[in-house]
Amino acid sequence: MWILIPVILLIGFLAPNETLDINIHDTYYVISLIHLAELVSILFGITGLGYWIILKLNRKLINVLTLSHAIITIGGSAILLLTPTFFSHYSTETSFPKFDYLVEQNMMNLLALLLIVLGLLFFIINILQSLFRRKETMVKNK
Repeated sequence: MWILIPVILLIGFLAPNETLDINIHDTYYVISLIHLAELVSILFGITGLGYWIILKLNRKLINVLTLSHAIITIGGSAILLLTPTFFSHYSTETSFPKFDYLVEQNMMNLLALLLIVLGLLFFIINILQSLFRRKETMVKNK
């Protein structure tokens, strides 16, 4: 996870003019891509720290949950970071974008955020089960 942090920040810095447009209750939020990249980098840093702590405590994680968490979180983050790029042709510099064009973008953002939350649930379940599961002791035969 930690290796992805510089890559995501590089994506955010290379496309600084891209924005994410969210229409919530007649309010129009505009979020810069660099801020999304920073948010996802912090998310990856925290999850990487959690996995590192579990590794240092010599606890065993469930491999299926670890792999599922990584794939779902990376996929959701990729969708969230690339959505403004896919829908940027709808907005122009001279006019305010129409809300009709934001339906697909908002659905993609919602899908990405739901995937990230699902990945975080897998992460939390995996960390908690590794902390509260008893360590298996080796029984020596005499």
